Amino acid sequence: MVQAVAAGAGAGILVAWLFGGYDKSASPMFTDVWMAITLGPLAEELIFRGYLFWVIGSLLARLKVRSGAATAFGVAVLFALAHASKSGITEPQLIAIFGTGLLYGWLRLDSGSTVPPVIAHILFNAVIYLAAVFV
Repeated sequence: MVQAVAAGAGAGILVAWLFGGYDKSASPMFTDVWMAITLGPLAEELIFRGYLFWVIGSLLARLKVRSGAATAFGVAVLFALAHASKSGITEPQLIAIFGTGLLYGWLRLDSGSTVPPVIAHILFNAVIYLAAVFV
C-alpha cells in the first residue's frame, strides 16, 4: 500500500508540475472534484485493472503469450483511448494518461489486486485537482 500511495502522489506531483502552465481560469465544481477523486477512480480501476486486465490477460494466455507487461500495456492503451474523447484533451495529456495507466498496471501486476491501483488513482487525481485549484 505504501508503494501505491507513493506512486499515486508522486505521479500527481509530476503531472501537476509538467502541466502547471495550463489555463486554470475555471475552477472545477465540487461535485466534479468529488467524483474525480472517489467514484471515478474506483469505477475506472474496476473496469480497466479489474475486468479488462483479466480479459486481456486471459486472451494473451490463450495465444501462449504469458506476459503481464503486455497485458498492462494493452490496458493502458485502452485507458488512454477511453479518455481521448474528453473535450479539450491534448496529446501530452493523453501521453500522461497512458503513463499513469502503465503505472496502475504495474501496481496491479505487482500486487495481484485492484486495491493498489485504486489508491494510486485516487491520490493522483486528488493531487492534480489540488494543484489546479491552489497552485
